[in-house]
Amino acid sequence: AVEAGYVTRQAGGLVTVTARLEPENLDRAEAAILAEIRRLQQDGVGEAERQRAIITAEANYAFDIETAEGLARDYGEAETNWTLAEELGYLTRLRQTTAAQIQAAARKYFGEYARVRFVPEAGAR
Repeated sequence: AVEAGYVTRQAGGLVTVTARLEPENLDRAEAAILAEIRRLQQDGVGEAERQRAIITAEANYAFDIETAEGLARDYGEAETNWTLAEELGYLTRLRQTTAAQIQAAARKYFGEYARVRFVPEAGAR
């Protein structure tokens, strides 16, 4: 399984790609992930892909704040990571992000300098 995530921060953020797989598939999975990053840098995203990302973010947010506990957690994290005002405006800013801005960010930030590869030792749990 391969998952991607993004943690927002006021002056930055953290993009992660996590793959859980058998050791014999490591090189192939890493090559596929790097190929997708290169595609994003070279070709950018289409409108359908951009819209899917926005819809996913909107759905995740709606699910996160579905309960009083979830809303409190979300707002508390917002005050820790940036500000409540930034949190409340996040989806609006996300909706305004263009495909060209996404491609520019991929070119700027998805370089080798920021890549970490972690592979547990054989037999580790």
